[in-house]
Amino acid sequence: MCTATRPTGPIEPGPYDTDMTDAEWQRIRPLLPVPAWMEGRGGRPEGYCHRQMLDAVFYVVDNGIKWRSMPVDFPAWDRAYAFFRRWRETGLVAELHDRLRGKVRERAGREAEPSGAVIDSQSVKADAVVGADSRGLRRREEDQRQAPTPDLRHDRPAIDDPT
Repeated sequence: MCTATRPTGPIEPGPYDTDMTDAEWQRIRPLLPVPAWMEGRGGRPEGYCHRQMLDAVFYVVDNGIKWRSMPVDFPAWDRAYAFFRRWRETGLVAELHDRLRGKVRERAGREAEPSGAVIDSQSVKADAVVGADSRGLRRREEDQRQAPTPDLRHDRPAIDDPT
C-alpha cells in the first residue's frame, strides 16, 4: 500500500522494466520524506503515490523521452514533472542519490563516503586554456559573421522637419 496518499488499495506494479520491484520500494520508502498531512502538520493528501511518481521519473530518465511523451499508465506528465522539480529544487533528489550511493558502498564493504576522486587530465588542461565565456566551443571566424540585416530605424529616408 502506498503511504503518501489516502489508502486506496495496493499499487499494482506496472509493465515497464524501469518500475521498482517491491523489494526496491521497501528499501527506498524509508529514505523519502513523510508528507506533512501524515504527521498532523496540515495539508492535503497527495494525489499520487510516491512510488508511482518515482516509477515515472525512472521511465523518463531511462528512456530519454520528453515529459509530455510519458505513457498514460503513469500519472499525468505535468504532475510527475512538478513532483520531480519540487524534489530537485529542495535538494531531495541529490540527498536521495547520496543516501543510496552510501548504502551501495557499504554493502560493497567500503565507507559510505568516497575518499577520493578521479579527474581526467584532458578536462584539467582544457579548463586552464579555454575561457569561461566560450564554454569550450570555438567558432570559426566566418561562422561568426552574419549577412548584414537592414536596420529599419536608420535606413528609412529622413523626413524633413519643417521647424
